[in-house]
Amino acid sequence: MKKNSTLLIVLLISIIGPGCATTVQYNNTKELMSHPEFPKAAFHAPEFTRAALKRLASLEYELERK
Repeated sequence: MKKNSTLLIVLLISIIGPGCATTVQYNNTKELMSHPEFPKAAFHAPEFTRAALKRLASLEYELERK
């Protein structure tokens, strides 16, 4: 349970964080996948991890289109 909540916090920060910066880089999905805890999250909660990454990629795409 702690691992899932940690991943969720990281995802939320990566979604919210770039909106506060003046220069925005949209590589949060790649950044999360390179996190040392990512393999554990993907193994223990594959559906959640997949859905979270897809959602993040979708939101980044929407921001890039604007």
